[in-house]
Amino acid sequence: MDILNRIQVGLAAPKNSENNFGGYKYRTAESILEAVKPFLSDSGAILTLSDDLVMIGDRYYVKATATLKAGDDSVSVSAFARESLAQKGMVDPMLTGSSSSYARKYALNGLFAIDNAENDPDTKDNRNFENPALTDAFCNRQESVKIRLLLNEVDADMDKFFKFFKVDNFSSIKSADVSKAMAMLESKRAK
Repeated sequence: MDILNRIQVGLAAPKNSENNFGGYKYRTAESILEAVKPFLSDSGAILTLSDDLVMIGDRYYVKATATLKAGDDSVSVSAFARESLAQKGMVDPMLTGSSSSYARKYALNGLFAIDNAENDPDTKDNRNFENPALTDAFCNRQESVKIRLLLNEVDADMDKFFKFFKVDNFSSIKSADVSKAMAMLESKRAK
């Protein structure tokens, strides 16, 4: 499909949004759509995005599919994102919308061969390794291992632990809560 090749070779989708907390720039699904529209206009091709909810294990994931159609030819790419168990300041519909946007962005990245730069926070866990400004913002691997060991030792319910700290994984525990978590588990162990 000629139009797909032209988009993959010529598309420039800059990272024009900024995460003030993390100090990094990122691209959104909207910025990719804005950059691809001139290609669609020139060729008459059509781009559609759709979402489905898919149950994987005990969690729902948003499956986003980006489809490029030119004449009788079409190409589709899908990507998945799941809702966080809790996100401060967001109600449930916002969590679903956020997951949809994230999955759509990665479906578009796959369809249009948009590669992420080496330092893109969405490509790896830069909180603890690549960005020194964020190293202390969240639980690091060493602390995570210690908390897991303490949880197992005191036979604590991990789901309740995550709910208490309003996170869905260890690396999301804020550094300010790490010592609190360890102190709670240590006191439980001492009993």
